[in-house]
Amino acid sequence: MILSETEIKEYLGLDEVSDKLAAIEEGIESWVKGETRRKFEQATYTEYPTIYPGQDEIILSDAPATAISTFSTITDIDDDGTETLEAYNAGDYYLDEDKGIISMLRGAWLPPGRHTVKLVYTAGFTIAQFTAGELDDIRILKLLLKTLLAREYALAKDDKRHVASISYGDESTTYRFALDATQKSLLYKLQRKTF
Repeated sequence: MILSETEIKEYLGLDEVSDKLAAIEEGIESWVKGETRRKFEQATYTEYPTIYPGQDEIILSDAPATAISTFSTITDIDDDGTETLEAYNAGDYYLDEDKGIISMLRGAWLPPGRHTVKLVYTAGFTIAQFTAGELDDIRILKLLLKTLLAREYALAKDDKRHVASISYGDESTTYRFALDATQKSLLYKLQRKTF
């Protein structure tokens, strides 16, 4: 969970986090990740982006990007699926870590097509960064999750849940969120723009 039990208890003024409340938080978190197209927690990704003619940037699936371990063109694929790779040099591209965008430099180019480029990289926030809560994206994310959780928890008490998809005990349900203007703004700030 992105929100710690302590954060949930403090924000809602509770002594403990019930299984039902934890399930609601998990459903909200899953929904926010889907809407923003981001995972937020640090993970390693392997991607084969589709490259269009003349394209000179690649928008990674998540940000911030902390390390690229493979950035190569695929020159051949054997019948058994073994890839022959030709690595880009560090001077061929620039990685904007915060935005998660790779830009090609000095005449380096991306071969157009599907499955022509392979990327393996690490992106997202560490546990220490979530705990510190000093980065803007983390503060925005936690505020959004807390406000959604407060509303959905209050509605759940009256059995008027609006969570995207949750299950607890033998119950499961799917609903859509009705966001207020502030929540919509927070969600928009976190969304991964892929255009």
